[in-house]
Parts: sequence; C-alpha cells; structure tokens
Amino acid sequence: RFRCCQDTTYLLGNCDCDCVTTLLHEGDACTSNAVLQLRGDAIIDASGGGPLVLTANITHGGSCERTLTLAGSSSHDNTLSGSIGDGPGTGVDKDGIGLWRLSAASGYSGRLRVIGGTLVIAANVPSSGASPFGTATNVADPPQVGGDGLALLLAEGGVTISRGFAVVAGTGVVVLGMTGPSGTATFG
Repeated sequence: RFRCCQDTTYLLGNCDCDCVTTLLHEGDACTSNAVLQLRGDAIIDASGGGPLVLTANITHGGSCERTLTLAGSSSHDNTLSGSIGDGPGTGVDKDGIGLWRLSAASGYSGRLRVIGGTLVIAANVPSSGASPFGTATNVADPPQVGGDGLALLLAEGGVTISRGFAVVAGTGVVVLGMTGPSGTATFG
C-alpha cells in the first residue's frame, strides 16, 4: 500500500524472479515525489478517494523487458507528471475502469496499450523524440486501444496524435476524443 511517501525510491518488480509489484493507493489525495524504478513488471493501482499524482520520473533498472500497468478504479485526475523511462522492452498498459493522465512533462517512447478505462494525453507532451505513442518506425508493435471493456483515449486541447495505433480485438467500446483546455485535438 502506498502511503504518499516522499523523498524515497521504490524498486518495482523483479524480472530475475518473475515477480510483479503492485503499488496500491487507496487513500485521499496524494502528491508524491517518490522515485519509482522498474526492475520488472509493475502495477500502479489508483483506487483512492482522491487523485494520485506522481511527480518524479519513472526510471529503469536492469535490462529485462517490463510492463508498467496503470490501473485502478479512481476517476480522479491520477497523473504521471514525470517522464517514463523507455528502457529495453518497456511497455505501458492502461487498464481498469479508472482514469490516468500523462501530463505535460511526461514523455514516453515505448509500447502503449489502452485496454480499459481512460487515458488522457495532456497538452504540450513532446511531439518529437519522447512521445506517448512510440516511434513512427515501430510498426511491429503499434500503440493499441481496446479490449473487452470501455477504453477511452482522450487528448487535451492542443494535442495532435499522429502516430499510428491499432484497435485491439475484443468486445468492448473504443472512444477517441477530446477533453481539457481549449484548443483542437487531432487524431491522425
């Protein structure tokens, strides 16, 4: 359970032992500068009565493939405002019915899947280099949206999503749309 700790580093997962770590936030609003280091697969579960805001970068340790799953049932503005490291074989999955937001400071260039719930891409996320939608040449593993639940990929006003992405087979509903500050969001 994550108790909104500050000035600390959490080592999440362990690919040598095939261990998955779940960081569970069930409390009130929390803004934390804790550094999260992915050493294997990990889940950040925001299911609290207030938003979970993580301000530090999410870094990598080791050289194994890993998936960071953003999950939970909270519909608050749960936010990653630091960058997500794109070490070897990194993937980010958005799952669960809740909402997660990649803020203006977030950058990410690995695999991304929106399986369920809502993922919001905030305005001013870098459009070249680091991007939450992988590189244009990453055609073997494009960003994916969909599955067996409701999956929403929303962009705040002023965001252009021009990287290709795929709709995953399943029985759910996929919604692409706009939210947040004024401006036009574009899906290419």
